[in-house]
Amino acid sequence: MAWLFGLAALMLLDSGTVLNAVNGAAGVFVRSVMPALFPMMVLNGLCARLGGREQRWMTVCFCWLSGSPASAQRLEGLWKRGEVAGRELLPMAAVTGVMSPLFFVGSLGSRLPNPAGGWLLLTAHWLGALAAAGLIRRFSRPQTTNPVGPKKETLPESEPVSLLTALPDSLRQAGPALLAVCGAMMLFSILAALFRQGLSALLPGWAAAHPEFPAILWAVLEIGGGAHALLDVSAAPDLPLLCALCSFGGLSILMQNLLFLGKSIRPGRLLACRLLHGAAAYGICGLLVRLLPFFL
Repeated sequence: MAWLFGLAALMLLDSGTVLNAVNGAAGVFVRSVMPALFPMMVLNGLCARLGGREQRWMTVCFCWLSGSPASAQRLEGLWKRGEVAGRELLPMAAVTGVMSPLFFVGSLGSRLPNPAGGWLLLTAHWLGALAAAGLIRRFSRPQTTNPVGPKKETLPESEPVSLLTALPDSLRQAGPALLAVCGAMMLFSILAALFRQGLSALLPGWAAAHPEFPAILWAVLEIGGGAHALLDVSAAPDLPLLCALCSFGGLSILMQNLLFLGKSIRPGRLLACRLLHGAAAYGICGLLVRLLPFFL
């Protein structure tokens, strides 16, 4: 517990850095994350209350369009209803644990020398998710906290629910989830900012000569600001590295996904899943860059 008091004291001593980090994360959340995430979370709630059993391709397509953590919320709903369980759960978490396509083709694509590079990153990101899911399905064993999920026969029969009844419930549940997502972004943005300040104070010369290192660590902690920081310090963007970091998603998105999947998948296994996705995306993006150099 002593390190927590130390962290609190550091935040008080460097309150300017903390406030700037919080304001930056809140700004990104309000401008980019909440507008895309809120409607998807409401749709997730409506699907859980109104929809029937869905095909796997429908789940994957919805998650690829919405990104994390809306995809984790949808997977949690399927797990609670007993539609995804056992050995299928972790591969589904791998294939659906993606970032919003708008982040690649819009936010990152607008910053690249060739905006088409955003589509290359998105393609490698999706293919990496499929590759990670295939490897996990082939080699993993079910070791979740509840490997079989809720038993379907024990679930009470649901009565028909009208849209006017389901919509207020979906709106009510989306609010706290959005606040938790914003809190995770703020927390890891603070940690990244404090690390950058500490590195600059302890090793000013090295930090100035290697600006990419703090940017990479920022991306490992919080991908939204870290990915843009990496583009800021790179004259020629390293697309495979950028794709790998986005596919890992950063600890902030990992924490956001655990808000929903923490009861069904152990944190260490979900972290390993994200690392595998990042490694697969790195290799695939490197291959695409060689095959399609006109995207650079």
